[in-house]
Amino acid sequence: MSFVLATPELMTTAAQDLAAIRSTLGEASATAAAPTTALAAAAEDEISTGIAALFGAFGSDYQAISAQAQAFHEQLIDLLTVSGGAYLSAETAATATVTTGGFPSLVANTTANLQTIADTWTNQTVPILTHAVTGYPQLISTSLASGNALPLLAIPANLAQGSATLYQAFSSPVSLSLTSLTPSGISLGVGLGLPQLLALNALGAPVNAGLAVGASGTAFFGALQAGDTMGAISTLADTPANIANGFLNGSQTLSMQLSLPGLSVAADIPFSGLLSPLQPLSLTATTPVLPLLNSLTITGPPVGGLVPSLVQYVPELLATSLGP
Repeated sequence: MSFVLATPELMTTAAQDLAAIRSTLGEASATAAAPTTALAAAAEDEISTGIAALFGAFGSDYQAISAQAQAFHEQLIDLLTVSGGAYLSAETAATATVTTGGFPSLVANTTANLQTIADTWTNQTVPILTHAVTGYPQLISTSLASGNALPLLAIPANLAQGSATLYQAFSSPVSLSLTSLTPSGISLGVGLGLPQLLALNALGAPVNAGLAVGASGTAFFGALQAGDTMGAISTLADTPANIANGFLNGSQTLSMQLSLPGLSVAADIPFSGLLSPLQPLSLTATTPVLPLLNSLTITGPPVGGLVPSLVQYVPELLATSLGP
C-alpha cells in the first residue's frame, strides 16, 4: 500500500457524490421519458406520423442509453465503495502491525524495565545503603551522648558476622537446606554463591536472544511456505528488534536437569534478559529419588537481569551484611 496514494474518506465522499448525481440523472431521465418516447403526430397525415415515430425512436434510444449509463454509474459507485473499504482495512491492518511490531515492543519493554530499575534503586536500595552508611555513626553518637557504651560492644560482632556472610556468598557455589517436610511434599532452600548467581543472571540475555532468533526464523520460513510474502518481509524486518528485545527484556523458562548435593532433580529454570526485574527463585521439580513425594519445591535467591542484580542485589547484600 505504500506505493498507492489514496484517501479512504475522499473515496467514500466521491461515491456518495456519484450516487447523488446518479439519482438526479435518473429522475431527469424518468421525467423526460413520456414526452420524448410517446410523441403525438402534428397531424393525421402520413408525413406527420412518420416524423413523430422518428423522434419517438430517438427518445427510446436515449432511454436505453440512459439505462446503460445508470447501470455503469452504479457499478462505478459500488467499485469506489468497495475499494475505499478494502484500502481502509489494509491501512488499519498495516497500522496495527506498525504499532504492535517488534520495534514498538522493544521501546515499550525497555522503557518499563529501566523505570522499574530506577524506582527500585530510589525507593529500596538507596534507603538500605543510607542506613548502612549512617547506622554505625549514629549508634556511636547516641552511645557517647547517653554514656552507655554497651551498644558499641556489638559493633565488632556485627561486622564479623557480616564478613562471614559475605565470605560464604563469594566462596560457597551451591548450598542446600531443608525448609519443610510433609507426607506429600518437600521444600528445599538453595543458596547460590554470588559469582554463580551473577553468571546465571548474565546467561539469561544470550539465551533469550538465541530463542528470539529461532522464533523469528520459524515465523519467516513458515510465512514463505504459506505464500505470505508480506508476512515474511514483516517478520524479517522485525527480527533485529525481537532479538534486542529478548536480549534486554526477555523472560523464558527452560526445563533442565540439576545436580544438587546428594540430589538430582528436573526443574524449570527461568532465564531473563539484561534488564528484566529480579524475582525470588521458586521452582517446582520432580525427582526419581523420592517417588513417594508429590511435589518438590525449591526456593532460592532472586534471579533476573544482570543489571538489576548489580544495581540492586549486590549493593543490598553488602549493606545488609555490613550494616548495623
